[in-house]
Amino acid sequence: IEGYSRFGFYKGNAQSEESPFIYTGFRPAWIWIKSQQNGDYGGVVDTARSDIYHNTTVGNPMNEWTRQGSSGVTKDINNNFVDGLSNGFKIKSTSNPINTNGRKYIYAAFAELPFNVSRAR
Repeated sequence: IEGYSRFGFYKGNAQSEESPFIYTGFRPAWIWIKSQQNGDYGGVVDTARSDIYHNTTVGNPMNEWTRQGSSGVTKDINNNFVDGLSNGFKIKSTSNPINTNGRKYIYAAFAELPFNVSRAR
């Protein structure tokens, strides 16, 4: 649904500054990412746990990775997993689980404030 969710693919490059930018058309609140490689795990980053509004690091970090099938959370404040932007997200990690060089990743992103699903009068 345009303005509410977006699904797609991107290719990792193992770089932090020239890393993949994924356009969604909205600021994501929740992003699920999984490598297409067999045996790799997927996970979720979101704004609720990462507290992007009160974080002192540069950018809009989504720095808590919740691994799929695990109750554990990996937190990386110095090397953000993802920067949540007003029109998408930028991968900041330089390796697995979300930016291994040459590896393809699947993502699902959901808007923080969906616009196209409301029925204003």
